[in-house]
Amino acid sequence: MSSVTRQDITKATEAIHKIVASVQKAKDPEKAKTLAEKIERAAAKLQRLTLAYEAQEREKLKVPILPQESRVRVKLTQEQRNMVLGETGLSLEEVELKGSQTILLQSIRRATPPKLDAAVLKAAKRVKAKREAQAQAKRVLDRLEAIEDPKLKEQVERARRDPDFLGGLLQKAKGD
Repeated sequence: MSSVTRQDITKATEAIHKIVASVQKAKDPEKAKTLAEKIERAAAKLQRLTLAYEAQEREKLKVPILPQESRVRVKLTQEQRNMVLGETGLSLEEVELKGSQTILLQSIRRATPPKLDAAVLKAAKRVKAKREAQAQAKRVLDRLEAIEDPKLKEQVERARRDPDFLGGLLQKAKGD
């Protein structure tokens, strides 16, 4: 594909808006169906244009494609373990730092001990909050299961096995 401009994207977007306006005016279902198919083709074209434009701009900047979020496991020093234990009550050997890959890699390389300690403490507090939420959710589910209703018990068991239930809160995460 040749060079894509912002005007190309704007024109493709305007074309979709015109078709949508036609669909809203159409009274014949067959005409509406034909226009809907036209919208799908125009949307696919717009997507191709935007992806090409993004790749073209990234190439100009020489920016590598990075994942949205990265995770870095940090083994704690004895001082950090003591700090985490004192602040959170958790005895952790390591924590997982989360963030943009570029920012994480740059900040860890140049991190001063106080900044790294703050990041470690934040990660430890995140672990503690998750564990507390898991414990509370389990207590609630245990109370529900204690109710003498076979259908309710079955639903609770199904929910416990569902990896997406409560946003996956009840599933054991690695290194949490």
